[in-house]
Amino acid sequence: MPDTDYAKEIENLKEDLTAVRDDISRLTQSVSGDARNGLDHATAALSSAAAQSYGVLRDKERDAMKTLSRQVQDNPIQSVLAAVGIGVVIGSLIRR
Repeated sequence: MPDTDYAKEIENLKEDLTAVRDDISRLTQSVSGDARNGLDHATAALSSAAAQSYGVLRDKERDAMKTLSRQVQDNPIQSVLAAVGIGVVIGSLIRR
């Protein structure tokens, strides 16, 4: 009789181990899915922030170019002198 009790206990342990293995598998799939969803959300947020930053920088660049163009048109002589001065400085740096 004791042999059948051990066999029954071993069978119960096998069933319990199978149940634990299945639970771990489901838990792993759930955690994996949650991580994937979190990563997708973070990627979307980062992409949105990058697009918004690019738009802001593009607008600032456009405004700076308009301001520079207006300054050159309003003060052509000073603009030419500034360009010549910058050219001289760059030229002297290149020669060294």
